[in-house]
Amino acid sequence: MTGKHQSNPLLSSYQALCSETEQQAPSAYTQLLSHSRDQLMQAFEQGEDIQTLLHQYSDLIDKLLHDHWEKFSGLAEHALIAVGGYGRRELHPASDIDLLILLASEPDDQCQEQLSSFLTFLWDIGLDIGHSVRTMDECLQAAKDDLTVITNLIESRHLAGARSLFKKIQAGICPDKMWNSQTFFTAKLEEQQHRYEKFGETAHRVEPNLKEGRGGLRDIHMVSWIIEREYGHLSLFEIYEHRLLQQDEYDTLRKGREFLWRIRFILHNITGRKEDRLLFDYQHTLAQHFGYRDLNRNDAVEAFMQRYYTTVTEVERLTDVLLGV
Repeated sequence: MTGKHQSNPLLSSYQALCSETEQQAPSAYTQLLSHSRDQLMQAFEQGEDIQTLLHQYSDLIDKLLHDHWEKFSGLAEHALIAVGGYGRRELHPASDIDLLILLASEPDDQCQEQLSSFLTFLWDIGLDIGHSVRTMDECLQAAKDDLTVITNLIESRHLAGARSLFKKIQAGICPDKMWNSQTFFTAKLEEQQHRYEKFGETAHRVEPNLKEGRGGLRDIHMVSWIIEREYGHLSLFEIYEHRLLQQDEYDTLRKGREFLWRIRFILHNITGRKEDRLLFDYQHTLAQHFGYRDLNRNDAVEAFMQRYYTTVTEVERLTDVLLGV
């Protein structure tokens, strides 16, 4: 972790807090998180790479959760696993912290009490925790039955506890045991169509959802998930390196993802909550953040939204081609 401390100012602040005294009140961690988000926004405004910022915040939460888990001896045989966007290290300022607590066996009273204390601490310091608690058999059955569960597990990361459990669940969900690449692909296409029906059949909605709408972040995730099910875990750049994407395709997805990430980052900061909708109330503020300051209000919003529509239309067209839609 030393290298991360040197390059991640959030981890440096966390280490400074921990060095003050062994036991800190929850309010100290709440203040640390608030200060960390302020640091992230300041770095964002200074032009820091957005993926770097998302990774820095994810790494801070990793360290905080790992250290707190280690305080409970009754949890050592179980595993704490990051899933969803947190598993991808894509934490925005108000993102949910999605966790799987994987049990080696049915929990006894001590384990249940310590799990409750662990989660209560996370809620007390202001983290928005989404979690499931499952035994290995329960987790494998849920993954077999539920497309969302298998998708979350595909992009999961070990955080603390028994790494052997994490390796076992990864082996248990491989495509030759459940959800082979063709079945997964077909189910994901059906899921995508339902999502379009819910969030709009066109990318040009006046108040679009940058995550779930056409050409949004979910469509970019779709490409990664489907390739990952066929070829194994690969980052977007590694997908390009393996020549599964052409240079122009990679550039479109990378630039589109970065643009949408930046919008989402600002939305979380100006609303103080998880927000993926480009509502009218936010569009002028977003336009200013993206440099449209010299235009009148309507022209600034129009210019910004035109850039958004152009971006998601390009992403939508490319993902349709890549997925053979």
